[in-house]
Amino acid sequence: MKNIPRTIVDDSRGTPVRGLTMMRGVTDAKSIGLVVLVSGLAGVTEMWIGLVQGPYQVPLAAAYTAVMAPGYYPFMDAGQIRGMLVGARGAAELEKLVKRPGLGEAIMSAQSWAHVLIIVLIIVGNVGYLLARGRERRR
Repeated sequence: MKNIPRTIVDDSRGTPVRGLTMMRGVTDAKSIGLVVLVSGLAGVTEMWIGLVQGPYQVPLAAAYTAVMAPGYYPFMDAGQIRGMLVGARGAAELEKLVKRPGLGEAIMSAQSWAHVLIIVLIIVGNVGYLLARGRERRR
């Protein structure tokens, strides 16, 4: 990671890396202000820690699915990850924070209503069970 523009010539669309606004002033790993990792793949965090965070002390932040996040809290405790966005809830919180509602808030709204429905069905099921049990005792 000593000469990024020479090592990574263009992006996935063929745009030269030197021409990307976010790469302006970036020459090597030490000139990167923050790496934000968005991945659902296991092992990618460890790769980035070994690639830039460990050797060059580049800050690393990450966004994970809610299921993956618990495995990465030790990395936060150790200071290897500076911040973590966790699942749809984390996305919704970020959208709220930057005042730009999007898919995260929509997912959390739908999920909240699904939870309410599950609770109602549990209550209905329990009431039905208690009524049926009462009928059995009367017989």
